[in-house]
Amino acid sequence: MGHHFYLTKPAADWQMGFPVGNGRLGMTQQGGIDEENLLINEESLWYGEWRGRENPQGSEALGEIRRLLREGAAEEAQRLARMSLTGIPKYINPYQPAGEVRLAFWYGRKKGKVSCYRRDLDLDKALSSVEYFAGETFFRRECFADLFSNTICIHLSCSRQELSFQMNLNRRPFEERGGRTEEGILYLAGGTGIRYVLAAQIGETDGKVSEAGDIAAVDGASSAVIYVTAATDYEGGDPMEKCKDNLKRAGSLTYEEKKLKHEKEYRSLYNKMSLSLNMDEKRQELPADELLRNGSTAELSELLFAYGRYLLLSSSYYCALPANLQGIWNGSFIPPWECAYTININLQMNYWMAARAGLSECISPLVNLAEKMLSNGRRTAKLLYGCRGFVAHHNTNLWGDTAIDGLWSSACIWPMGGAWLAAQLYDIYLYNEEEELLEKTVLPMLMETVEFFYDYLERREDGRWLTGPSVSPENTYRTADGQEAAVTMGPSMDCQILREAAGDYLEAVKRKLTTEKITEREQDAACKAAGILEHVPGIRFGRDGRILEWEEEYEETEPGHRHISQLYGLYPGHEISPGNQELSEGARKTLEYRLEHGGGHTGWSRIWIMCFYARLFDGEAFGEHLRLFLKKSVADNLWDMHPPFQIDGNFGFCAALMEALVIEEGEMLYMLPALPIQWHQGAVSGLCLKGRLSINFNWEQGQVKRIEFFPKKSRRLMVHANGSEREVQLEAFQEYCLIL
Repeated sequence: MGHHFYLTKPAADWQMGFPVGNGRLGMTQQGGIDEENLLINEESLWYGEWRGRENPQGSEALGEIRRLLREGAAEEAQRLARMSLTGIPKYINPYQPAGEVRLAFWYGRKKGKVSCYRRDLDLDKALSSVEYFAGETFFRRECFADLFSNTICIHLSCSRQELSFQMNLNRRPFEERGGRTEEGILYLAGGTGIRYVLAAQIGETDGKVSEAGDIAAVDGASSAVIYVTAATDYEGGDPMEKCKDNLKRAGSLTYEEKKLKHEKEYRSLYNKMSLSLNMDEKRQELPADELLRNGSTAELSELLFAYGRYLLLSSSYYCALPANLQGIWNGSFIPPWECAYTININLQMNYWMAARAGLSECISPLVNLAEKMLSNGRRTAKLLYGCRGFVAHHNTNLWGDTAIDGLWSSACIWPMGGAWLAAQLYDIYLYNEEEELLEKTVLPMLMETVEFFYDYLERREDGRWLTGPSVSPENTYRTADGQEAAVTMGPSMDCQILREAAGDYLEAVKRKLTTEKITEREQDAACKAAGILEHVPGIRFGRDGRILEWEEEYEETEPGHRHISQLYGLYPGHEISPGNQELSEGARKTLEYRLEHGGGHTGWSRIWIMCFYARLFDGEAFGEHLRLFLKKSVADNLWDMHPPFQIDGNFGFCAALMEALVIEEGEMLYMLPALPIQWHQGAVSGLCLKGRLSINFNWEQGQVKRIEFFPKKSRRLMVHANGSEREVQLEAFQEYCLIL
């Protein structure tokens, strides 16, 4: 059964439109009757240029900030940190839209009442469409993002030769230069820092084409094709020449030829994995808004899982930059949070699912950004902290900015963003074990993370090595004497991330030793990593058994805070494992306390909670928060609403579902560890596990029936399923089937 969804009215704005994309270009189709607005985005169109923003007074103030924190002057320490560490200038620049293609239609209401309106997003074909009758005439518009030509291809048709429209480009109020070339290409151009061009051209049509000024028109057609493209000089070259080349390639094939080629390329990736929860085909024919109200949890889960994979393929395949806070789709010149790469969870959540969900091809843009950050992070480590190695904070952009971003102390004064990314990239490496990724990117990033923190950590007399000044992301505490602050020393999340990164580095060095010698610098860093593991504090508990968020048991100013940072070690980390009852119970108490006080009120936070409950093997709680996410955080076009629209919830949803189905801990494989009761039966194909292994399996009434293993190397597994344990010995490239 295929996956698609539809609505029966046009979108009120771009945030309710249907998205298509090819990694480099994104478009949302709103589906208006008299006017169609097609929002166009290009992945690298950010405002401004790279700037070194490190505060020159940072390293000299570090000791004083730490002294104030040791002496209990938290508010004074935070004020000093805000002045001496904040970047200059303070903020990174925003990601911006390339513009809109506006189509004004001349049939309008004159042809009679509009009926049978439907706009549809076909996830199996990566095709957005709008169709309706105006009187007795049938009209259809369909769009896809073509990888071959790097264009948005739009086909307009009607049942009679009554299709007439005008096309223009819009970037109000930031239209700098524009016009029409000799080839009939409409364009807008400009840019500050990044130079861009947005271009569109009429393709095949049986109507009359006319042009005047910067507007093109088609009259009396039954069919017309429009090609839209955009380019920047982010990777070099002339954006206008790139656009002309794209449009020339688009015209070298017919629309139908491009469409078939597009579907074949897309399906070669999209079909690598699937999840079936026995969605009722009849119920899928409900409009998406009705399906959200009346569909079963299983049906919506299956559809949203397919949608999440579609969105990642559309925003992070064969391109230069990873999916940002909104993937690639943004209609504002001043978007929320600059539409940046927020690395205190959001960018990481975008990619939690990629390797497991058969989308390893979507990871290279994240690697590209990490490599830029590694270079910039050396500069930040030296200039801001006087340390060796590499550091990054809570936000970055297309340039891989690593300086402190913004004035909000509870978010920005946090030196752990690079360490978290380094640990995540090592986790990603473990799936396909690509040695080039390890040696070129992951090992250097982990090594320089270790080098930075070895220099940066404050050595206390009691033997503890503490990060700081730092924060527990976006949260604040109250001291016993009534001070309120965020800046502190040694918050729990810092310690968990750092121990994970140090442990990953030691493991990565051992892997390299199996094929070649390590360098003297790598050996020295291994000694530093061992010291970090010995001295950085482990997880600590409060008086009520909850895991502490800060170094001391402070009062929380927001006990229901959306970030639950002290549970990093439960997910995505691995320190709080199923076998450690004390840590698991502490995590559960921490989670329950957050929820009792209003936690989970944003889409991505609810998703993180689902991941936590999956790791706690609690299918009942997982199912309840799945229900709440679907009820409270999903818009009619199935985008996650933070609010506002923020795509990490869509991507994280896929990761959470896979955790509920399979958890792996070393050689242990737990099948259906947190299966919600709503998923009575189902099947999975192509789910990837670490160590170059993929599996297919199915279940009925909560019992696994069959598991097929497809290993690319020999390994041993202990499979926990249906209340029993089975040992499985797999041989490289030999399929194995376990019947239960």
